[in-house]
Amino acid sequence: MGLEIKDEYGMEFSLTPLTIEADDIEKMIIVINEIIEYLDTEYNTALGVEDIIINPPATIIKWDDDTKTIVKCQNGDNYDPEKGIALCFMKKMCGNKSAYNEILKAAIKEYEDRQKKKH
Repeated sequence: MGLEIKDEYGMEFSLTPLTIEADDIEKMIIVINEIIEYLDTEYNTALGVEDIIINPPATIIKWDDDTKTIVKCQNGDNYDPEKGIALCFMKKMCGNKSAYNEILKAAIKEYEDRQKKKH
């Protein structure tokens, strides 16, 4: 079951949630690359990174469009700079808003629900 998304321009697309384990950065990168590819195809977007600042528990990316994206590790989570960088890209591609959190929460909930049904 895909996650249906409608953007501010009325474009609709579907994301197929992946099962993302806590330490599975490779799957997160696949998702981010798919989002970047979609947006680049549909909107001719290009991301230019000026600087990456790793300052636990925060990761900050300064972009060449004079914006910055900040993500912070939540209480109880272990800080991982790779995940911080990947989440900065995902957040940027979602308009620098918290929409990326909703995508992740939906995918994680779907995974947890499937796990409950197995047991």
